[in-house]
Amino acid sequence: MKSRILYQTKRLESIALGRAALILPTAVTNIKLSFKTKNSFGHMGARKFWRECLPSIQFHNPHALIEVIRAPEPESRDAQEAVPAELLVEFGDRPPLALDIKNMHSDEILAKFRAGTDAKPAGLSTFPIGTINPRFKLN
Repeated sequence: MKSRILYQTKRLESIALGRAALILPTAVTNIKLSFKTKNSFGHMGARKFWRECLPSIQFHNPHALIEVIRAPEPESRDAQEAVPAELLVEFGDRPPLALDIKNMHSDEILAKFRAGTDAKPAGLSTFPIGTINPRFKLN
């Protein structure tokens, strides 16, 4: 029981305060991430970005619609290599930002996303602080 609570606490803390805790400008309306379901041929960084960074970005930016498209694995090797990995950020007041994220590490994807959107770090002021339930006991 105790380890599940610690795991959840660490997970929530990483969402609220992690490396992807960014406040996006209100002009960002839509974020679309597309990659393959398998990691082969340069799609590992996109998958890691989806798993590690997008929950935090979504938590701090409820105004932005986030869409993830996971393409099925094609049959032939040439078709597998041709599947793009893309990050598209749409703005309300300017042209969209399209990033080709194939063969990129998730840290590099996050850095380009942050630079392209002019995102600011969330900081401690956005950390959710709750009250402790007095009836809740840890064994």
